[in-house]
Amino acid sequence: MKRRATLVIISLDFVLWAAFAVALLFFSSSEMTSSGSGILSAVVVTLLFALTALPAYLLVRAQRESTLALVFALAFPIVFLFLFAFVTTLMI
Repeated sequence: MKRRATLVIISLDFVLWAAFAVALLFFSSSEMTSSGSGILSAVVVTLLFALTALPAYLLVRAQRESTLALVFALAFPIVFLFLFAFVTTLMI
C-alpha cells in the first residue's frame, strides 16, 4: 500500500515539476533584465526534483525502504512550497 501511494505521489511530483519547468522556461518574462530569473528558477526546480523525487522513484523501483521513499516523494512539494513562499515574500 505504501509503495503504491509513493508511486502516485512521485507521479504528481513529476507533473508539478514538468509544469513549472515548462512555464518558467517558455512562458516567463521576455524582458532582458528578468529573463535569467526564469531560467534560474527552472534549474532550481529541476535540482529539487532530482534530489527528492528521483531517489524516491529509485527506492520504490528497487522495492527497498518504502518509508524513506515516501519521505523523499513528499519532500518535493513541501520544499517547493517553502521556497515559493520565501521567494514571494522577498519580492514584496
